[in-house]
Formats: sequence, structure tokens, C-alpha cells
Amino acid sequence: MQKGDATSFYRAAGVAKDIEAQTGHQITVQDWTEQTLTWPILINYDLVWMQRPIQPEAVSTVKYLKLMRKPVWVEYDDDLFNLPQSHQYYNAFSQARNNIIQLLQMADVVTVTTPTIAESYEPYSKNVRIVPNAVCDELLSPVEMPFGDEFMYRGMKAHEDDLYAYRQPFQVLLNAGMKIRFMTGFNPLRYFTGKMTVVEHRDIFHYFEYIRRFRARAFLFPMVDNRFNQARSNICWLEATMAGSVTIAPDWWEWKHPGIIRYRKPEEFHEVVLEVMKGGVSVDQAYRESYRYITENLLLSKVNRQRIEIINQLTN
Repeated sequence: MQKGDATSFYRAAGVAKDIEAQTGHQITVQDWTEQTLTWPILINYDLVWMQRPIQPEAVSTVKYLKLMRKPVWVEYDDDLFNLPQSHQYYNAFSQARNNIIQLLQMADVVTVTTPTIAESYEPYSKNVRIVPNAVCDELLSPVEMPFGDEFMYRGMKAHEDDLYAYRQPFQVLLNAGMKIRFMTGFNPLRYFTGKMTVVEHRDIFHYFEYIRRFRARAFLFPMVDNRFNQARSNICWLEATMAGSVTIAPDWWEWKHPGIIRYRKPEEFHEVVLEVMKGGVSVDQAYRESYRYITENLLLSKVNRQRIEIINQLTN
């Protein structure tokens, strides 16, 4: 993994401190490049957990760990077997397919974020478990300031196809006077004209502070209907709720949670957004439903109990 990226926040480095606090275990988090994983290093650990491993070094390391009788846990947050060809890492993950299969086959446990990912990996592992993404307890607190009149779109380079596919509905919305803030890993100005703000990406805690500073009316998360997108986790919803906002997303399994405002077909996306913009949907009620559900089910301290159970099973 890259321990400083957003995925690591939700799936690796960002979850380790809470596990340590709950269990007293010591967890070392590092990038592959930080240390050569030879036996004098590996022998000190009771369990090795790898987040999104794909490289040949990961395969050879797991083979060595099996010789050492060390349990191995691998973790994937995307369906890497079903990337669209337009994805920026399509070639890299396609070339790594056999590595991923070997890792799935050798691992003692495989964790994923969604049932759709689990379906892709279960042919190669008898122990695939779903551990959803969660919100760090201290980052979730009620937002009482009034909703603003702006909408938010956030998404890295991998979402450019989605924004391009919805460029006409977005233009309809902009023409109707909707104000949108874009935080992307690409330039959205090439696709639209209208009243919008493009903001730079920032370090994750600066990002969380930024989205709470103004209370967007909704976070927009339209996606192209393909297997890869259907396997995506609902981080946008978690972040919107942290920011005191709501999410507008496709009516797919992963998004069928209280408080998420859904559209059934692509042509309905701008109609649903317009209803929200005009006040035809209670964003305050949707926010409170999301907040309640996440508090009851998706706080990190609660979800980490699943990870702690895995640790106990593999090390006892």
C-alpha cells in the first residue's frame, strides 16, 4: 500500500490506531519501499496484513511467510478483475492479475469492502470477508449550521469517465443556476460552462475540515453502470455525512442505506438533483437518517471489531 493515500486512511493506516487502542497490539504500518522484508524483520510479527498487494514482491513475500508459518491477511478495496479499459491503471492491474490470484489463493483471509468485490474473489479464496468502510469516531459530530446553496462533486482521476458520461445532465443543472464545487484529480472545466468552483485536493484532514466549513446541499456521485463501479464502496456518503450533507447516488445495492438520495436511471439524475435544489426533498431529514445509521453501524470502533476477530482467529 501507499500508507499516505486516502484508501489507506479507510482501510489500513487510518484504522490501525483504534485497533491498537482496543487490543493493546502493536501494529507497524509501512510502505513496501521503506524496508526489505527479510526474515529478521518478519520473525518479529505474529501476523502480516497487506493492503491492495499486486506486485511480484508481494507474491514472493507471502510465499516466504508461508514457509515461516506466519498467517497472512490481504485486503482489496476494488474489483481489480473488472476495471474498464479506460481506467488509468487498467494495464497495470491487468498485468498483475496472476499475482492477485496467487495472493488470494495463499492468504489465510481476504477482506473486501463490498459484496460485489467478494463475488469476484471468492473463486480463488475460501475465506473472503466483507468489512465495510467506516468513519473515525472523533470525525463524526452533528452539523447544525444551515445548509448552503452549493453542491459538491469530489472524485479522483478514476472518476473522469463518470463525469464525462454525465456531462450533459451537469450542464443542464448549471444552466438552471446550480452552483457546484468540483474537487477532482482532473480538470472539469473542459466539459462545462456555468457557475462552478474548482478547488485543489488537499491533505485528508485539511479536506475534512474544508468540507465541514461550508455545508453543501448535497454531494453528487453519478457513476457509469459497470461492474467495477457497482463494486465501489460508499466513501462519498461517509464523507458527505461527516460534512453535514447528503449524497445523491445510483440506486445500487451499496447505496441502499437510510438518507442516501438515489436516482434509478442516468436520465433521472438531473431531475433528482433539481428536486433537491428546489427544496422538494428534505435534505435535513436525509442527513439525520444517514447520521443515525452511521452512528449505529459504521463508526470505526464498531467496525474494527470485525478486524479484531480476524486478528484473534489468525494469531491464537
